Amino acid sequence: MSSTVEQIKEKLDIATVVSSYLKLDQAGKNLKGKCPFHNEKTPSFFVSPERGTYHCFGCDKGGDVFSFIEEIEGIDFLGALKMLAQKAGVRIEEFNKGEHKKAEKLYHVMERSTLSYQIVLSHNKEALTYLQKRGLSMETIKEFRLGFAKEGWRGLSSELVAQGVSVSELSQAGLVIKKDDGGYYDRFRGRIMFPLFDVTGRVVAFSGRVFKGDEASAKYINNPETELYHKSSILYGLHKAKGEIRREGSCILVEGQMDVLLSHQTGFSNTVATSGTALSHEQLTYLSRLTDTLIIGFDADSAGVAASGRGVDLALAHNFTVKVINLPQGKDPAEIIMQNKDDWKKYILEATNIIDFYLKVLYEQTADEHEYRKAVENKVLPYVSCVKSKIDQAHYISRIADALKISEEPVWQEFFRIQKEGKEDLVRTARRSSSSSQKKQQVPKQETHQSTIEERLLGIILFQQQMHGKEALLKKLNEEYEKITGVSPQERLTALSSEERERKIFEAEMYFDEEVGIEGEVEELLINLREAILRERLLHTMREMKSAETRSDKEDVSRLLDVCNSISKELNKLTASKKPL
Repeated sequence: MSSTVEQIKEKLDIATVVSSYLKLDQAGKNLKGKCPFHNEKTPSFFVSPERGTYHCFGCDKGGDVFSFIEEIEGIDFLGALKMLAQKAGVRIEEFNKGEHKKAEKLYHVMERSTLSYQIVLSHNKEALTYLQKRGLSMETIKEFRLGFAKEGWRGLSSELVAQGVSVSELSQAGLVIKKDDGGYYDRFRGRIMFPLFDVTGRVVAFSGRVFKGDEASAKYINNPETELYHKSSILYGLHKAKGEIRREGSCILVEGQMDVLLSHQTGFSNTVATSGTALSHEQLTYLSRLTDTLIIGFDADSAGVAASGRGVDLALAHNFTVKVINLPQGKDPAEIIMQNKDDWKKYILEATNIIDFYLKVLYEQTADEHEYRKAVENKVLPYVSCVKSKIDQAHYISRIADALKISEEPVWQEFFRIQKEGKEDLVRTARRSSSSSQKKQQVPKQETHQSTIEERLLGIILFQQQMHGKEALLKKLNEEYEKITGVSPQERLTALSSEERERKIFEAEMYFDEEVGIEGEVEELLINLREAILRERLLHTMREMKSAETRSDKEDVSRLLDVCNSISKELNKLTASKKPL
């Protein structure tokens, strides 16, 4: 595995990989850009082509090309390995080893199942005709790997067991249901099969749609959660949509698989489906790396309108701009596209902000002004309280006041009440969480002026060591640091993790590209470090003197006063010789 990793790193430049996700600008030897892992206005994300690493000084994420892909794609190491191996043209010969062996076996089971379902569908003219009547082209059917599950109780399992797959593996993948007597049967039977993919395009689960109108059966049967499949992290179609979402700067959210397939087929490849569930933190975190705009296109019936609220508050809290496609009553995206695909484009372009959408819908659904005002108070204002931007909040308050035909003042008052109640709920939750985990938590190290200077000096030492820099400067740094602090810098550096060392080197590079002015900076840092330590000693001595005064210990007061005067003289000399840090 390690040789494969090295081969990939040799063939793939980290700057090339990262720049396919975000814009990078030259910054001396390094490259910088806005971090893809958190919202920021000023670039704090740096890439070092020389070392093959990255680090963000805003959110503190960092690592190599593999950890970057893991983080930005939301996948594990093995997924990143496969993805980068494909880009680099490197063959992975041994991937069924170590901790990934079990997961790989399950991926293998899901792949075999998908192929089996695809073959069955290709020979089932009735099912193919049904899909084509629903508007799907053969190209789309093949691209999204749709299939069909045989009618029998053991259609798939018998086939895979004959190929060497164990019943236990089929059960772990969620494809069979075990009976109390030790027997088993296929979970999916006589259904059109929609494979569910992770962001790299690996099949992790299935959704089976009923065929030939069996009213006694559920319309959809979905995979149970498994080691591979976690419902809260999957969005249907995302493996195909992620590139287009980034290019378009928006993501269209629909409810069902057919909505996604027809939307992609119509040219809107930035469409994904929530599969009828609420948006989760995991899904929104991943989408936030691709875009800041969500366009919701749920069914325009009462359930669909309610569904547009599921996760909207979380999306607003994630700083998304949320828009809603105002679909005709009783219509879903798939039906609109089937009737006229140009209408779908028109509805998308006319999508309105979530606040305006609710003001309109609630007005149409309420009988009188009093009922409308209560509905707005209970359903719209809570959304406004989730919005982070103060300017956007003010805009929405103004819109709500206009819609209710009242002044803004009472709307603001109600808004602040809702906001306060929300914060109090958060505080109560935080206190409960803090109380339950207090023993497990460590007290974070407090940053001081002295520690900041020490960290900067340690970074310069690491930088000089790695760059085989000026020996005289490095020697002086080590000697002076130990003389001032009483601790060897190497002792401090040995205790650092690789991530902490990497961060310090990055910081030093930022300040000293091509080592310009490094000697003068080191001299100033050493002076400032001496000053910080002296000031801390002075403060400590003054506290002791105050304690001695309280005890009326004149001798101790006199001794400590001399110490204070001595420290003050040293500080005055340093202040006269140094420049501001």
